[in-house]
Amino acid sequence: MATSRTPRIYVGTYKKYNNLSIEGDYLDLTDYSSLEEFYEACRELHKNETDPEFHFQDWEDLPSFMITESSLDESIFEYLEAIE
Repeated sequence: MATSRTPRIYVGTYKKYNNLSIEGDYLDLTDYSSLEEFYEACRELHKNETDPEFHFQDWEDLPSFMITESSLDESIFEYLEAIE
């Protein structure tokens, strides 16, 4: 039986990482409808920082050409909708 996989990203910040912390959380991309909405959730997750630089420390079920440790392709939500 196939298991359902969900595209998700573990979002920390470079400030925390540089201070030897991997504090963050996985965000499920299916919970958001746009890149702006996703980044708003990232800001909320790290609201204890004034201007957080997001650090994508891990991801699942995303093509490697659409994500790096510091950026997410602008068309990610169109891509996810197309493969759905």
